[in-house]
Amino acid sequence: MEFVYVKWLICYLNKYINLDGYDKKIKNSELYYVPIKDEKIDYYQEKSRPYLEYFYIRNDVEIDKLSDNEKKFIDDNKNIEYNEEIEKFIVDTMNKVLFKEFKEGRVLTTYGSPAKKYLAYNDSIVIGFRFDEYNNDKKLERLVWSQNYFDKLKYLKEIGEEIKRIGKERLNRDITVIIYNEYTVTNRK
Repeated sequence: MEFVYVKWLICYLNKYINLDGYDKKIKNSELYYVPIKDEKIDYYQEKSRPYLEYFYIRNDVEIDKLSDNEKKFIDDNKNIEYNEEIEKFIVDTMNKVLFKEFKEGRVLTTYGSPAKKYLAYNDSIVIGFRFDEYNNDKKLERLVWSQNYFDKLKYLKEIGEEIKRIGKERLNRDITVIIYNEYTVTNRK
């Protein structure tokens, strides 16, 4: 069920913020982002990989918080194309499935290693981003490779800010894009 929910959530994000368009933009970039090989993707990427190569849903998708009727809806509709009824379901259940509640209300929480760049508010849609950052298939000299790497990170930051802005405008939601590397991912369960 979790895989179906993630698929629908990605469809929702594609409709309103064109997440798959950003994924294709990265893929076609002259900066040469190499996707992570399937056998090295992490637990969260695994659910999004059929739909996106670089971006993925990083929130914990807690299906167990759904009612029996809501779970039945997922099961009954798992093979149906994304439609308005499914979108309404995502909008109606997102708060309970994706977001952690704290008695303090809105708080920063970690989505990875305990470092500032892995923090997002508990009511944010958190989108992870990962690529093979050490790839040097093009056999670039060390300084050229380093400059290319910093250019990639700068470009990703710009795209992340754009996604955040569009999410706020079109969905009235905070969206946080976090760039992960091989040392900050969650292994498959």
